[in-house]
Amino acid sequence: MQDAVVENFKAKAYEVSTDVFATATVLEGGNKRLVKEFTRPANTTAYAAFDCLADNAPSVTTQNLPLAGRMIGGSGSIIRAVMATDNLSWTNAITVIVYDASPGSFIADNAAFDPQYADKAHIVGTLAFSAFSKDATGAAGSFVKCVLEGLNMPYECADDSTNLYFQCFLPSGTPTPASGQKFYLNIGVVRD
Repeated sequence: MQDAVVENFKAKAYEVSTDVFATATVLEGGNKRLVKEFTRPANTTAYAAFDCLADNAPSVTTQNLPLAGRMIGGSGSIIRAVMATDNLSWTNAITVIVYDASPGSFIADNAAFDPQYADKAHIVGTLAFSAFSKDATGAAGSFVKCVLEGLNMPYECADDSTNLYFQCFLPSGTPTPASGQKFYLNIGVVRD
C-alpha cells in the first residue's frame, strides 16, 4: 500500500499540464501563477494608439498580482505570460507594464497612457502581447489569447508587499472593443 502511495505521489509531482494557462507541476522551487481578470467599461468607444486598457476604476486592488513574493519584499522571475479576452474578433496588440510597487496613479480605460517619471525605478519590464489567436472554431464562451514563453524577467517586490502591479495600453491601432469585454492576465513566475 505504501509503495503505491509513493509511486502515485512521484507520478503527480512530475506531471505536466497541457493547459495554456498552467505551468508545470513542481515539488521543489517556487513556480506560481499570478492571475487577474478585469472587465473594461460597458461601452464600445474605440481606442486610439497609446490608450489605456483597464476596468471602470483601475486601482491598487484591481491592478495587482498578489503573492508574487514568497514573503514581503520577496523576489523571483517572470518566465511566461498569457493574455486572453472573450472578444473573439480581438487582434490588437496589448502592452503590459509590470511594476514592483504600486505606481503613483492608475490610468483609466480609454485615457491616454501617461506613465510618470517618478515611477521609473518601479518598472520591472514590459510584456508585449502582439498576436491574439484562437485555438478552435471559437464558439460562444470561447476566447482568443497570446502566449509569451521563454521569458526571464527578474523582479523584487517592494519592502512592504508581496505583490506586483500592472497597467495595460494599446501600442498601436484603433480597435473597437466589446461592451464589458473581459481580459485575463496570467503570469508564470519562479519565486526565490
